[in-house]
Amino acid sequence: MKRFSFYVLLFIMVLFPTHVFAAGGFSVSTGGVTLKPGESTTITIFSNNAVGKLNISSSNLGVATVSAGSLFIQDPYSSQTFTITANGAGSATVSVVASEEFATMDEERLTGQTRTISVTVTAPAPSEDPNNVVVPPGGDNNNNNNNNNNNNDQKPETKSTNNKLKKISVEGYNIEKVDDHNYKLNVSNSVGEIELVVEAEDSKAKVEGAGKHTLEAGKNTIEITITSESGSKNIITLVVNRSKQVSFDDLEQVLESGTEEEVISIDINGDETLSFDLLSRLQESGKTLQLNYDYSGMSYSLTIDGAKLTNPSQIDLGITLDSQFKDEISKLAKNAQGMYVSFRQENDFPSGVELLLSVDETFSDGDKVNLYYYDKDSGKLVLFKKGVTIQNGNISIPLSSANDYFITTSLIEEGKSEVGLVPIAIFGGGLCLFIISVVILVTNLKKWKNAPKEEDLSDTQRIVVGEKPPVPEKNDPANIETI
Repeated sequence: MKRFSFYVLLFIMVLFPTHVFAAGGFSVSTGGVTLKPGESTTITIFSNNAVGKLNISSSNLGVATVSAGSLFIQDPYSSQTFTITANGAGSATVSVVASEEFATMDEERLTGQTRTISVTVTAPAPSEDPNNVVVPPGGDNNNNNNNNNNNNDQKPETKSTNNKLKKISVEGYNIEKVDDHNYKLNVSNSVGEIELVVEAEDSKAKVEGAGKHTLEAGKNTIEITITSESGSKNIITLVVNRSKQVSFDDLEQVLESGTEEEVISIDINGDETLSFDLLSRLQESGKTLQLNYDYSGMSYSLTIDGAKLTNPSQIDLGITLDSQFKDEISKLAKNAQGMYVSFRQENDFPSGVELLLSVDETFSDGDKVNLYYYDKDSGKLVLFKKGVTIQNGNISIPLSSANDYFITTSLIEEGKSEVGLVPIAIFGGGLCLFIISVVILVTNLKKWKNAPKEEDLSDTQRIVVGEKPPVPEKNDPANIETI
């Protein structure tokens, strides 16, 4: 009985073959096919706990071609199909190879895992070849010739199986070939549309996917299909990467085209200049332009609000963390610690310009700093903004004057540095006069306190003290000397 069950199970397994999946991978529905020229067969790829991109290729396109250069498995236990089309007699191997993006759900990469399908394309049998005419022995040569002529007249036209790509191009750009079925192209943000030119090797082949294509910022995938006269398809993928970042050279074109973005963000190298014409167009658009500079420890952004521009004028975008008036500023600031900012801009900035400056190497988040600018004409250090808080390592400064700035946590009293010695001299002189007056007053008080009272003084003492004695009357007997 056990032996009978074994044979029944073996018979079922032979009669109904099943697919065996390895944990974390993929398989194909067959390992080999035999076709005749012009025939096609569908191959199914099964995924097992894995997703990602699989690349498909044929070792001999003259024998067999595939309908897709790649497939993407989106679900871990799903399937995808592609078609193998026979072209000419011979042998070919169709390979399905896991790309770098193919991995298990546990993020184990299966790059390079390969499944192959052997393709054998057989030549037509002699009886199927209309050119192969067998003349029976003793047959009529004339009839045979007539038959041959009739056969030649009735010979069916052989359809071309050539679906190869001859040319793919975009005027003004170089398209990079990845493999026979995949190409890529990088364009700047200002390119919103391309016209794709595609040409097949066989003029009888049909091309789909050429022409104009609108591009979104980021990745754009364009599929081109070349269908041979016999019906076999060759699918080619072109990935166009449109930069999300606008370059400074593209700004004029972006403003002209009328971008939908409210904020136009551009990386700069600090050597550029915004012309009056560009600023006028920015003002008309009402957009906000953000110019970002980040190089060698220097990081800042200049934000220009087109809606607030009332007097557009040329702006030089160069900024340095130094000042040619460093000595003068330091003297006026009584050597207070801080950082200097100077601009290549000579005239005052137009309205609507704000500087976001990275100051994390000098100050810490939460620090409150005071902003001063050095007035070259008066030689004074002017308080521009007081108690600004450092946030995320940055300080925001609305710009108007193009004078050099000094940023410090110290509060410098206005005018103290220029005339500081005068108040000290006046105060010191006044103090001396006050002390002398007090000494004199104290001395006089002591004299007055120690002076004898009037009733205790004789006439002689009064005279000595300085008081004049009374003048005697002429007839007073006391004044007549007695001889």
